[in-house]
Order: sequence, then structure tokens, then C-alpha cells
Amino acid sequence: MTKNDIKFMILVALVVIISALTLSSCNGLGYDSPYDDPPQEEPTDTSDWHDDYPNIGVLTTDITPATNPLVNTKWVLTEFRIGYGPIQHPNDTITFLSSGTYNINSGGAHHYTLSSIPSSTNKSLTFEYFWPFGGSHYSGNVGGTFVEDGQIISNFTDLDNSTIEIQAYFTRIE
Repeated sequence: MTKNDIKFMILVALVVIISALTLSSCNGLGYDSPYDDPPQEEPTDTSDWHDDYPNIGVLTTDITPATNPLVNTKWVLTEFRIGYGPIQHPNDTITFLSSGTYNINSGGAHHYTLSSIPSSTNKSLTFEYFWPFGGSHYSGNVGGTFVEDGQIISNFTDLDNSTIEIQAYFTRIE
């Protein structure tokens, strides 16, 4: 092979390489690749989504005053047991004065909460400063129709010390 043949082969190889690169390039064909510049979407304002919902979008389980079945009812705490201790029979009268206050034996008013339990027919009854059990805050689950049934049979848990559980029996008298 002569020098001219080698030069010719190198020239042909360069022409083939340059042609291949030119033809395979997206820009060379004027083709717009979907990976070059993705379409720009308008940003969605999500800062005020809660304006269309009651309670600014917070789910509430509180029973409203108009639907609280405990208002103006009286109950007697007939017996309770703290843990595995002895059964006690205090016979204290609990009067539910409003949708958020109760008293014991006509004493001072204290707060309570009756709320629905999500995905359940039961309700949660929480007493604040319930002194027959020791004066702390106690919460227990009660049946959905406990007022109509006239009985509360529940395990109440001390909210300040969750290891203390109290089994209690209340009977409705009014």
C-alpha cells in the first residue's frame, strides 16, 4: 500500500465518522428531544387549602353541646377497683351540669370531655380532677348508647400515669 492509499483510507474514515456523528446528533437533524427541556407546569398554590373546610381543616371528634347526651343527667359511682386492689363502694353522685362540666356530690364544678372515637361506635369519656379515683385526670371508653342503657362499665386510665387502671361501674339515676 502506498502513502496515497493510506491517506485516502484515513480521509474516507474521517468522512464516515463525521457523517455518522452529524446524522446521529439530535441538533443536527433539528429534532427536539423530550429530555432536553421538560415542559414547565404552573405552580399550584396550596397555602389556603384549609379555608374551604370547617375548623380550618382540623378533624374534631368532640361532641357538640347540642348533641351531648350527658347534659343534665345524674349518675352514681357504685363501685370501682384500682388495679387488683379491693373493690370500693363510694356511692358518689356525679351530675353533668353542661357539655363540659360536672360535679361530685354537689361540690365544685370540674371539667370533663365526651368525644367520639374515630372508626368506632364507642365514645371516650375523660374526667379532670376526679377525686373518687385519686384526683387526677382519667379517661375511659364507653359504649355508644351508654346514656340510654343507664350504665357505664369501663376501665379508666390515669392520664398522668398510664400504668394505673381503674375498673368502674356507674349507674344512671336521672
